[in-house]
Amino acid sequence: MKKVLLAITGVIFLSAMLFAQTPGDTEALVSSDVHVFIKTAEIGKVLKTVNFMVNNLMDQQTRSQVLAERDQFRDKTGIDLLNEASLNKSGIDTSRPISVAVFEDVEYRSVVLVFIPIFNEKEFPAKFNELLKKTSGDSGNFQTPLKATYNGIVIYQVQQDLFTAAFNGYFLMGSTAEVIKK
Repeated sequence: MKKVLLAITGVIFLSAMLFAQTPGDTEALVSSDVHVFIKTAEIGKVLKTVNFMVNNLMDQQTRSQVLAERDQFRDKTGIDLLNEASLNKSGIDTSRPISVAVFEDVEYRSVVLVFIPIFNEKEFPAKFNELLKKTSGDSGNFQTPLKATYNGIVIYQVQQDLFTAAFNGYFLMGSTAEVIKK
């Protein structure tokens, strides 16, 4: 009986080591004062579910509206948000999940941090800024993001309540600069 228990214990510990999350996973990047932490399945799997819902579960009017908005975004940016290959080509790693961390409100403002897995930390922030420029269109609302460096990480202030950075294989989008610095 002891040998069986020892074998089961060994299998449990071995499997935990073999199937553990990769180093630098989002749970390790979030400070301990997080209130809510959500992690999706791999983006590719989520896209399959979303596409199934759009094509099979939505009524015709809603489906047409969703597809029209997708087409409008694709026409401006060249990125199809419902297509895994298109997202991969844009620099998003669809083999990994997206994570969202929610922290205590600061002065009645939600404090949220989103982790999007990316292939290239050096190139993606510039691609994102270019994407914002394309989607602002002719409205002239695009302003070059403010840029600051904190502990060797470049943080962009894209809007009053949108800060971005690339770190450890993720593109971070936060509602405050402080949440990204954590």
